[in-house]
Amino acid sequence: MTRVTRDHIGTVKLVDRKTRVVEILGPQPFGSRRPTDRKLFVDRSQESLVEFMRGPEEVAHCFAADGRTARFLVDESPRGEALLDLLARNPKAQARPARPWGVKGWLVEG
Repeated sequence: MTRVTRDHIGTVKLVDRKTRVVEILGPQPFGSRRPTDRKLFVDRSQESLVEFMRGPEEVAHCFAADGRTARFLVDESPRGEALLDLLARNPKAQARPARPWGVKGWLVEG
């Protein structure tokens, strides 16, 4: 099990709601071999046992990454919409913490 330190915490922020683009600022995940193979997962509060067993779902596709920043195109799914709503809820503070998930992913809890 890999121990997560403060150095491995990132932030996700909304770049543009209309084009469904979000950006993560944080270190490159340990398992990333190519800049754009990073993944973004969202974990919402589960309402049933089925949702709990399903766990976090991937909600975005990385289309640009360079060093510590990565841009993602959010899917048109219920969880993708929930992530965009979460980030757009407070216009003055549109950044949320993201933590490593797996070997090449980031997890945003909402």
